Amino acid sequence: MSESSGEVSEHWVSITGLKLRHPLHAPVFWMHAVRCMILARQTPGNLGADTRTIENVHYTVSAWESPASMRAFIKAPLHIKAMEVYPRIATGKVLSLMSHELPEWSDVPDLLERSGRIV
Repeated sequence: MSESSGEVSEHWVSITGLKLRHPLHAPVFWMHAVRCMILARQTPGNLGADTRTIENVHYTVSAWESPASMRAFIKAPLHIKAMEVYPRIATGKVLSLMSHELPEWSDVPDLLERSGRIV
Protein backbone atom coordinates (compact mmCIF):
# COMPACT_ATOMS: atom_id res chain seq x y z
CA MET A 1 0.00 0.00 0.00
CA SER A 2 1.12 3.55 -0.53
CA GLU A 3 2.44 5.94 2.05
CA SER A 4 2.17 9.73 2.09
CA SER A 5 3.25 12.12 4.84
CA GLY A 6 4.29 9.15 6.97
CA GLU A 7 0.75 7.72 7.09
CA VAL A 8 -0.36 4.54 5.37
CA SER A 9 -3.59 5.26 3.52
CA GLU A 10 -6.63 3.06 3.77
CA HIS A 11 -7.90 1.16 0.77
CA TRP A 12 -11.08 -0.71 -0.03
CA VAL A 13 -10.52 -4.46 0.35
CA SER A 14 -12.81 -7.10 -1.11
CA ILE A 15 -12.75 -10.74 -0.02
CA THR A 16 -14.76 -13.53 -1.61
CA GLY A 17 -14.99 -17.24 -0.87
CA LEU A 18 -16.78 -19.56 -3.26
CA LYS A 19 -17.34 -23.30 -2.96
CA LEU A 20 -18.46 -25.36 -5.93
CA ARG A 21 -21.77 -27.17 -5.60
CA HIS A 22 -20.28 -30.13 -7.50
CA PRO A 23 -16.81 -30.92 -8.92
CA LEU A 24 -18.30 -31.10 -12.41
CA HIS A 25 -18.88 -27.32 -12.22
CA ALA A 26 -15.11 -26.69 -12.12
CA PRO A 27 -14.60 -26.00 -15.86
CA VAL A 28 -17.33 -23.34 -15.94
CA PHE A 29 -16.14 -21.86 -12.65
CA TRP A 30 -12.51 -21.60 -13.76
CA MET A 31 -13.44 -20.11 -17.14
CA HIS A 32 -15.26 -17.26 -15.38
CA ALA A 33 -12.80 -16.98 -12.48
CA VAL A 34 -9.74 -16.57 -14.70
CA ARG A 35 -11.46 -14.00 -16.91
CA CYS A 36 -12.68 -12.03 -13.89
CA MET A 37 -9.26 -12.07 -12.23
CA ILE A 38 -7.66 -10.68 -15.41
CA LEU A 39 -10.39 -8.04 -15.59
CA ALA A 40 -9.98 -7.09 -11.92
CA ARG A 41 -6.24 -6.62 -12.32
CA GLN A 42 -6.79 -4.43 -15.40
CA THR A 43 -9.57 -2.28 -13.92
CA PRO A 44 -8.45 1.28 -13.13
CA GLY A 45 -8.17 1.72 -9.38
CA ASN A 46 -7.21 -1.89 -8.68
CA LEU A 47 -4.18 -2.05 -6.40
CA GLY A 48 -3.81 -5.81 -6.51
CA ALA A 49 -5.78 -9.04 -6.68
CA ASP A 50 -4.88 -12.61 -5.78
CA THR A 51 -6.57 -15.94 -5.31
CA ARG A 52 -6.05 -19.10 -3.27
CA THR A 53 -7.92 -22.34 -2.76
CA ILE A 54 -8.07 -23.37 0.89
CA GLU A 55 -9.99 -26.52 1.92
CA ASN A 56 -11.97 -26.56 -1.36
CA VAL A 57 -13.05 -22.92 -1.06
CA HIS A 58 -11.84 -20.55 -3.78
CA TYR A 59 -10.90 -17.23 -2.18
CA THR A 60 -10.05 -13.89 -3.75
CA VAL A 61 -8.62 -10.84 -2.06
CA SER A 62 -8.42 -7.56 -3.94
CA ALA A 63 -7.52 -4.01 -2.97
CA TRP A 64 -9.03 -0.91 -4.57
CA GLU A 65 -8.39 2.82 -4.44
CA SER A 66 -12.05 3.38 -3.59
CA PRO A 67 -15.44 1.69 -3.45
CA ALA A 68 -16.20 3.37 -6.80
CA SER A 69 -13.26 1.66 -8.51
CA MET A 70 -14.43 -1.70 -7.15
CA ARG A 71 -17.98 -1.01 -8.34
CA ALA A 72 -16.65 -0.32 -11.85
CA PHE A 73 -15.29 -3.88 -11.87
CA ILE A 74 -18.48 -5.35 -10.39
CA LYS A 75 -20.62 -3.62 -13.05
CA ALA A 76 -18.47 -4.78 -15.98
CA PRO A 77 -20.39 -7.08 -18.37
CA LEU A 78 -17.87 -9.91 -17.90
CA HIS A 79 -18.33 -9.87 -14.12
CA ILE A 80 -22.11 -9.57 -14.43
CA LYS A 81 -22.15 -12.67 -16.65
CA ALA A 82 -20.11 -14.60 -14.06
CA MET A 83 -22.50 -13.53 -11.31
CA GLU A 84 -25.46 -14.75 -13.38
CA VAL A 85 -23.86 -18.22 -13.60
CA TYR A 86 -22.59 -18.32 -10.02
CA PRO A 87 -25.80 -19.34 -8.14
CA ARG A 88 -26.13 -22.49 -10.23
CA ILE A 89 -22.54 -23.66 -9.65
CA ALA A 90 -21.37 -22.37 -6.25
CA THR A 91 -22.20 -21.00 -2.83
CA GLY A 92 -20.26 -18.30 -1.07
CA LYS A 93 -19.67 -15.20 0.98
CA VAL A 94 -18.28 -11.73 0.35
CA LEU A 95 -16.82 -9.06 2.58
CA SER A 96 -15.75 -5.50 1.79
CA LEU A 97 -13.97 -3.25 4.25
CA MET A 98 -11.60 -0.32 4.57
CA SER A 99 -8.14 -1.38 5.71
CA HIS A 100 -4.53 -0.24 5.84
CA GLU A 101 -3.37 -3.71 4.80
CA LEU A 102 -4.50 -6.93 3.20
CA PRO A 103 -5.37 -9.83 5.49
CA GLU A 104 -2.97 -12.75 5.80
CA TRP A 105 -4.17 -15.74 3.78
CA SER A 106 -4.25 -17.82 6.96
CA ASP A 107 -6.84 -15.37 8.39
CA VAL A 108 -9.09 -15.13 5.31
CA PRO A 109 -11.33 -18.19 5.94
CA ASP A 110 -12.14 -17.18 9.54
CA LEU A 111 -12.60 -13.51 8.63
CA LEU A 112 -15.04 -14.37 5.86
CA GLU A 113 -16.90 -16.93 7.99
CA ARG A 114 -17.23 -14.46 10.87
CA SER A 115 -18.05 -11.27 8.97
CA GLY A 116 -18.92 -12.22 5.39
CA ARG A 117 -22.30 -11.81 3.75
CA ILE A 118 -23.86 -14.85 2.07
CA VAL A 119 -24.32 -14.35 -1.69
